[in-house]
Amino acid sequence: RVLALDFSHPIPYVLEFKFDWLWVELIYKNGELVQAITRGNGIEWEDVTMNVKTIKNIPTTIAYKDQLEVRWEVVMPLSAFEALNANARKSGGKVFSNPRNAASGSLRLLDASVTAGRNLKFFAYDLANFEEFRTKEQKTTYVDTIKDLEKFGFEISSYFVRCKNISEVIASIENFWDVKSTIDFDIDGLVIKEDDLSLWQDIGFTAHHPRFAIAYKFPAEILSTRILSVEHQVWRTGTITPVANLEPIFIWWVTV
Repeated sequence: RVLALDFSHPIPYVLEFKFDWLWVELIYKNGELVQAITRGNGIEWEDVTMNVKTIKNIPTTIAYKDQLEVRWEVVMPLSAFEALNANARKSGGKVFSNPRNAASGSLRLLDASVTAGRNLKFFAYDLANFEEFRTKEQKTTYVDTIKDLEKFGFEISSYFVRCKNISEVIASIENFWDVKSTIDFDIDGLVIKEDDLSLWQDIGFTAHHPRFAIAYKFPAEILSTRILSVEHQVWRTGTITPVANLEPIFIWWVTV
């Protein structure tokens, strides 16, 4: 089916952080947090309820009494990651290679009291029962729906910008770099979502993702290194291929 959109009226969008951390779903019944699960493999999930309850910015009780299934991303701030590794070096403990692995490992610890000291943070960005909630609460926009989560006590993306049209989206992205330098955790882009919920069903889904949301990924980071030497490999056909040995360089939490 071909969707006919009326472009005589500007289409509003929302810009927010693109998180690539650890997905967690929080299940509330009668206003109480009863379970927290990871994404798992689609059939089985990990129950991380006890560890999640130690995280300071997660409400264990909310005013909303109907069932609510809030989807979050668990994040370890860079300042917390650096402090964790500094303490590990002093005590001879495990030094993590990057904040994402540290956050994932922290959430799966058997001792929840250790998780409590890791200073993890969560950001709400979606609901598993989104359609049910927005219909019951008569929400017409994505912004209003997520802002309700904020009213319930959940922390949402600190960068949550509503744009009147695509021109404002482009301008906001171009001006984002000053904002990025102030963020205390890693993100690899922004998510652009169509704000008008009445269009979501018509815009539809692919087999893997919704069409009403798209990721804007930041350009790849580029750094320089030195060529230490060049070796020549001889293949079985007699072809000689030069191979450069490069000085190792640390980029995006990986030594290459």
